[in-house]
Amino acid sequence: MEMDRSERKLSARKRVKARPRARTRLPRVLLLMCAILVACIAAGAPAATAVGTGAVTGTVKDAAKEAPIAEIGVCARAASEPLATPTCATTSATGEYEIAGLAEGQYHVWFSVPANSTVNYATQYFQARSTEALADPVTVTEGTATPNVNALMQAGGEIKGSVSEGKGNSLGGIQVCALEKGAEAPPVRCVLTKATGNYTIAALSSGEYEVEFSSSPGSEPSYVTQFYKGAATRAAATAVTVTAGGAAVKNVSAVLEPVAPPPPPTGTISGTVTSATTSAPLANAHVCAVNIATALETCTASDASGTYALAELAPGEYDVEFVAAEGGEAYEPQWYKEKSSKAEAEAVKVTSGANTEAVDAKLQPTPPPPPPTGTISGTVTSATTSAPLANIRVCAVSLATAVETCILTDASGAYALPELAPGDYHVDFVAAEGGEAYESQWYKEKKAEVEAEAVTVTAGESTSAIDAKLKLVVAEGEEPEPEEPEPGNNAPVSLTRPSISGTTQQGQTLVFTSGTWLFEPTLITDEWGLCANTGVIETCHTIAESPSYTLTATDVGGTIRIREKAFNAFGEGQAFSRPTTVIAGPPAIPQTASTAASPSPTASSGVSSEIAHAASAAQLKALLTKLLVPGGTSAKLTTLGAHGSYTATFSSLAAGRISIAWYFVPKGAHVAKSKPKPKPVLVAAGKLTTKEGGTAKLTIKLTSAGHALVAKHKPLKLTAQGAFAPKGRATLNATRSFTLKR
Repeated sequence: MEMDRSERKLSARKRVKARPRARTRLPRVLLLMCAILVACIAAGAPAATAVGTGAVTGTVKDAAKEAPIAEIGVCARAASEPLATPTCATTSATGEYEIAGLAEGQYHVWFSVPANSTVNYATQYFQARSTEALADPVTVTEGTATPNVNALMQAGGEIKGSVSEGKGNSLGGIQVCALEKGAEAPPVRCVLTKATGNYTIAALSSGEYEVEFSSSPGSEPSYVTQFYKGAATRAAATAVTVTAGGAAVKNVSAVLEPVAPPPPPTGTISGTVTSATTSAPLANAHVCAVNIATALETCTASDASGTYALAELAPGEYDVEFVAAEGGEAYEPQWYKEKSSKAEAEAVKVTSGANTEAVDAKLQPTPPPPPPTGTISGTVTSATTSAPLANIRVCAVSLATAVETCILTDASGAYALPELAPGDYHVDFVAAEGGEAYESQWYKEKKAEVEAEAVTVTAGESTSAIDAKLKLVVAEGEEPEPEEPEPGNNAPVSLTRPSISGTTQQGQTLVFTSGTWLFEPTLITDEWGLCANTGVIETCHTIAESPSYTLTATDVGGTIRIREKAFNAFGEGQAFSRPTTVIAGPPAIPQTASTAASPSPTASSGVSSEIAHAASAAQLKALLTKLLVPGGTSAKLTTLGAHGSYTATFSSLAAGRISIAWYFVPKGAHVAKSKPKPKPVLVAAGKLTTKEGGTAKLTIKLTSAGHALVAKHKPLKLTAQGAFAPKGRATLNATRSFTLKR
């Protein structure tokens, strides 16, 4: 029903007080029904102002048909009390009504359609007035019924339309309300859309209305409230003009958007960023969490205490990166947990509503730039023709660290080995496969590394003219082929160096492991040497000859190397271990927190294993040469014929592929010729892919021709050819002759 402005203000205040906006409210259509039910109570109900014995009676009819209308709400309120609650009744089937229990006085009486009624009549006041302010008062006398307070109801106005969602689907159960334009009062009338999305708001008086579209509370899905035409607020709404009894205002429609679901609950990652060396907190460190599933990145910075918190993270797994602030001490970036790359990072799990704590980082200081380096350069030519030799592999082996740096000569035979740390080097020249065969050579024109002349590299300078003139491998028939020495007719040659293990700190004891030797030395001696902190051999002097050595204060600041000598009847050989790290002083005395300075340096371990470091080309070549010649009872013709194979067990120095073949070379044939006649006979062959470190076994199997030769000859002289292709390095080749006996 309609109310005057005073009544609307009172109703609005009561509604706000009783139901705060934050709480769920009843649908507006239910509010209207409740108001009318309160108003349209039985005629004998007590009045709001005073209970009396007066009454108002009358009849309500259709103005056009003059037919009585049932269930029209009729209400009376004292004219002097515009804020009082009215006393109401409803018309009977004959259109008659009676409002009883009224005190003596002047009353305003109005007639309206209930909210749930389907009839379309505009609200009016007595004497067909449109508002309460214009209504003619009705006089009520105690003990008397005031008759003929009648009404001829005029047709009301209508608003029609439909409601759908963004995809065009009709929406049923949406609440549509007509609000009097500019009035701060409850809606005049509200309805719910049908399943088709259509609605009709009827029984409206002439005037302007703002139309509101909203979801019924508790309905799912919920839609965003809007006003005609698509306005987000009532103030921005387009008013609809309605004429009572006139044509319905149509197409007052709306397209509603679903209410966005609330964001999912999130979690947090927190921790502390400190220096790995000083344990001091690192402020302004950049900390980023990368969602593994979505790749979305969330970042923050650590505070003055080094702590950080990455909040509002969706549940899931994250990789966390730590980058020190610019402008201060330089630190290496890090991924959790102390990993150098994202691929190695340990995932951090985020749980909804929880804080994943102690995701910490200890950043390592960025190491200082490498010291300036030098270069070795030169030219490789043919010793026979002086022509430049291209694709010759030139390697410089550091005497201090045994690190090998290699390069190939260009078309002019020139080479330059760049970025070499200052120190002494042995330089090796090895011809490439596939062309003319040249003998390998060490600088300066030496056949073995132990005979090589050291080349000194100075920081920032190029050591030039380190040249080589390689000799051709002479094929049989061109010059007499020199007989290769038997394995026992050579001085000992080092296969692997001796090594040192232990902690390099004053008071600690170091022990050594002997190296391995070719050509069966009969005597091996070892000496401990104290060297400069660079470890260069020329700075070393002997300090002990014993299986172990305990470091003293004299050794602090220096390095230790082992010199091992091996002897047999044909001469001696020597080999040096790598130098240890610099010897540290004794452990610092523990300090209290108030007096502690920066931590004392931690002692480093000594050189632990020869195989744990990259083997030089000379060592690999020596290993290959050793594998070419079988030894022991397994190499006897009888044993070899019975088993059909020979197995060599050895310590692997590098990852790569080894292949060995034994040939029987008839008179007039030579394995170095491209088309020998008669051809050499393949007696046995074997291949093996090795790993770096550990024990390896290479099996060389006899061919069918090999079985026949082994059974027929005694003794049997063979030539072995081998190739070793270390991973990432140039292929090494070797040839040896040997004799198998019964």
